Amino acid sequence: MQYLIPIAFLFATLAPAVSVLDDSALVQAAAHVHDGSLGSKAEDTAVLEEEAEEELAHGNLTKYGDFLNLTVRPVYGPEFSFSFRSAMRLQVLMHALSAKLGLQLSSTTFTHSGRELDPKSTASAFGIQDKAVIEVSTPTLAAEAAAAKEKAAREAAQLERRRAVQEEEDRKEAVRSEKRRRVAKRVAKVAAEQKRKHNIELKDAISLTFINPNGGEGVTMAVKRDNWMDGYLELVAKRLGVDRAKTRFLFKDNDG
Repeated sequence: MQYLIPIAFLFATLAPAVSVLDDSALVQAAAHVHDGSLGSKAEDTAVLEEEAEEELAHGNLTKYGDFLNLTVRPVYGPEFSFSFRSAMRLQVLMHALSAKLGLQLSSTTFTHSGRELDPKSTASAFGIQDKAVIEVSTPTLAAEAAAAKEKAAREAAQLERRRAVQEEEDRKEAVRSEKRRRVAKRVAKVAAEQKRKHNIELKDAISLTFINPNGGEGVTMAVKRDNWMDGYLELVAKRLGVDRAKTRFLFKDNDG
């Protein structure tokens, strides 16, 4: 098991065509692990190179496991996709992601489903499957995330205040518009009545208002001065819904 990471390094170096592993990041990460695990033992390195060349010649990649397409989600910043092998130690993944994000490995926390990654475990042994999410956090990223959240909250509060002010202004404008509409309606009604009276005067007529005895809406009618009233009264009775023969019409001027 201790030679798994160096072999992964040699595989990534000798087989650049397998680019799905995010070559540059994994090669650099594996190099760090390689330096720490083998030191400068030339004999061990030569043996590993020979084994790796033999595996590549026979297409034997089973030791590295299946490809995993992971989603890396920093606590602050955009998430991205990253490819890995199920049989590689997670230490390689942690080194690669630290380098890719420009973070210090010693201050970076990697978790999956709330569990902190074990650098000595493999992805498969740790339960990481294809399309899994890896969360990345550091004190700096956490502080930036908190600051961004606070800023977003302030902006949301400001937006809400502006929205409330705009709603109040819209409400007041609606009230003003309704007042203007009512005034315009009254003015138009007065103007129409004045025009009607003027037209009546031009026709040598007068305006009579008949009050509904049943309490309903009355009838206003222009009557020519020289015409007989009987025809008008028949029409008024019909509009008021009363029997003309049983109805008496009494005159009352504006002075009472």
